[in-house]
Amino acid sequence: MKKTPISKIAILSDVHGNLPALEAVIEDAQKRQAQEYWNLGDFLGYGPYVNEVVDMLYEVCTAQVIGNYDLKVLKFADKKAKWKKSKQHEKFIAFEWAWNLLSSQNAERLETLPKQKSRTAGEFEVLLTHGSPAKVDEAIGPETSQQRLGELSDMTHADMILCGHTHCPFSALVNGVTFINPGSVGRPEGQDPRACYAMLNVNEDSFTVEFYRVSYDVERMARAIHAAGLPDDFAAMFRTGQNLDQVRNGSVDQYRGKTPDYNKRIERVRQFAIGCRYEAGHSEQVTRLAQILFDRLGTVHGYGKEQLFLLSCAALLHDIGWLEGPKGHHKLAMQRILTETTLPLSTRQRNLVALIARYHRKALPKNSHPLYPDLSVDDQQTVQILAGLLRIADGLDRGHQAQVSDLDVLIGDHTLTCQCKSTGFAEQEMWAAKKKADLLEKVLSKTIVFQYNKISR
Repeated sequence: MKKTPISKIAILSDVHGNLPALEAVIEDAQKRQAQEYWNLGDFLGYGPYVNEVVDMLYEVCTAQVIGNYDLKVLKFADKKAKWKKSKQHEKFIAFEWAWNLLSSQNAERLETLPKQKSRTAGEFEVLLTHGSPAKVDEAIGPETSQQRLGELSDMTHADMILCGHTHCPFSALVNGVTFINPGSVGRPEGQDPRACYAMLNVNEDSFTVEFYRVSYDVERMARAIHAAGLPDDFAAMFRTGQNLDQVRNGSVDQYRGKTPDYNKRIERVRQFAIGCRYEAGHSEQVTRLAQILFDRLGTVHGYGKEQLFLLSCAALLHDIGWLEGPKGHHKLAMQRILTETTLPLSTRQRNLVALIARYHRKALPKNSHPLYPDLSVDDQQTVQILAGLLRIADGLDRGHQAQVSDLDVLIGDHTLTCQCKSTGFAEQEMWAAKKKADLLEKVLSKTIVFQYNKISR
């Protein structure tokens, strides 16, 4: 019999002065019957609702720690002269604004908060921290190595380590310790502006964690920013789900403004696929063809390195469900991806990769399917296009013989013509690719034609 959770704990972090997002998250968590709220810090920053956010978090939360941004605001009076010269102008304004508005009562509240707090949930010891057990501003997320997570797990006796700071939803199990990063309530990143939090469901001797994205009135935030006379870039951050550096530079790096090493990540995904006994020849050929298609259609989809990374991961993993037989193997692949927390993916990325892999065969994306309707409109579009490319690549290796060595795409107003080079007779590959082109044809509103030329080996 399934146990009834004895506690449901909403994990919040990085509100950053965003009252509309905080209100929406609390309302959503209440609907999901949250019994407690724990806050991992960074009450302040960029958002104009300074005291309102502190007041609300103190009203609802039963456990809180301070964040690195909060500490900087508390130090502003002493550091003002130095920071005026050394800090980026917009960041200096954000610190100054929060300091000037912060009431003496709320300043005292923040000053008394610890950097770490231990709690018990069921049989589990839980450590709350903003960055890591080692440092209040250490970034823990998909880029963090297993070695580093192991080192951090050895610093405590906790069964769970809750951490924020990176604004990136993330979970991992290392040395028996579960790391959980709920993402950011108030200033989410990854090009998804919806507020993010996590729900910890604890039984006496087991637990699960669920991540949620919540839409809120972003334009209310933008109006408040403008009314306060704060920089327009602040409003752009909340509207686009980017950090300040990304907004100012016109770039969208996936993880805290640092360009991820996608090659290393892909190799880690490949090692997981090997552990799942994937059919290397077929999966690697499909991955190669999917990458070529992505490159040839760059002017059509306009995507960059992150989307190519997601497609590559899904291609490598699309058939790992075969371990349990052909029936429903696309759905089994999806489930294995969703439950494998050691993959170097954020929660958002894991969901996208799982769906892309799932849609490499059978039904096209529908709102009745799990996960898909919870995505943002942009992420749904990403799944459709990347899954469309994967379907075609899979069809082009129908016989698992790596017949197609290369291809080019001629882009017309109403058609795409895929001209393939083959080392043998590839009629079945052309037939299969055309059959599986249905999703990409639908999303691009173009007819796709396949041709091949047999070349000498």
